[in-house]
Amino acid sequence: MSGGAKLCRSGARAAQPADRCAGAGRGHQPLNFMRIVSLLPSATDIVAALGAADQLVGVSHECDHPAARGRPILTRASVDPNADHAAIDAAVRDTLAEGRSLYQLDGTQLASLQPDLVITQALCDVCAVNYSTVERVVASLDPAPDLIDLNPGGLQDILDDVRRVGRALGLEGAAASIIEQCRERLRNLRLPVRTMRVLALEWLDPWFVGGHWVPEQIALAGGTPVAGFPRCPSYTISPGQIATAERVDLVVVMPCGYDLDAAAALTEAYLDALRSVPALQHAPIAAVDANRFFSRPSPAVFDGIEVLAALFARDDPRGRWVEFNP
Repeated sequence: MSGGAKLCRSGARAAQPADRCAGAGRGHQPLNFMRIVSLLPSATDIVAALGAADQLVGVSHECDHPAARGRPILTRASVDPNADHAAIDAAVRDTLAEGRSLYQLDGTQLASLQPDLVITQALCDVCAVNYSTVERVVASLDPAPDLIDLNPGGLQDILDDVRRVGRALGLEGAAASIIEQCRERLRNLRLPVRTMRVLALEWLDPWFVGGHWVPEQIALAGGTPVAGFPRCPSYTISPGQIATAERVDLVVVMPCGYDLDAAAALTEAYLDALRSVPALQHAPIAAVDANRFFSRPSPAVFDGIEVLAALFARDDPRGRWVEFNP
């Protein structure tokens, strides 16, 4: 997601030879087979949802979909994603201020894979290899593959990206089916009786309020965002600003790139700091699987809406969130 110092925590897997997953050359593939390189997890999720996982020949170090296993890894992070939030924030800010990239792209290995299509993003230089770097490397290849950049601001943009990728792969029907399923799930949501005022935090040192599609997720699940604006980047906010909020009924901690266990551990580590804010002293605090449901713009964000609706209705967590009550 855009804005602030956030790095996904998913570790890199050992790269395997290219011919292990996609054949040694183009001549042995079906005529409609496209050699796809995905440089971000959401793109890998979309390709897999479209039924084209077998066409992936390269992925990013953060791609954790089962379809990415064994594929050559083409990127790496220059900032330690296992540091604490404050250290990551400082390292990211320093790296960007010095004009250096947060990620490295292996152009030599990319060229060796002979991709027909490269999918990247132009949304956030903190979340993945920046678009200008990918564009420059792709333009140097001969022949140059097609390049799709995903730049969603909200939920409809995510569905539009599913359609764009589906069209590029000749899978328009599969894309239309995914989009309709997402919309049908929204129509079938069971909303809470009471509207909750929800503070969604995607980083805890400093505080970042969830932006882009997160406020839409909250609203569609039956809540009211205390901060954050639909289709706008996430932004820093001080505890003092929240202290003046009229009411906070629930805090949802969704640290960018963190799974449920990591989010829960982080929330517990910062619990005293959160409780020190008067507006949050009596509010339940719930940690969720941000990496799966909130951080990445794929159809899984609609799963995230269902998780929020259940949370707002005070359902049994059933492994969907970890709650810290006052």
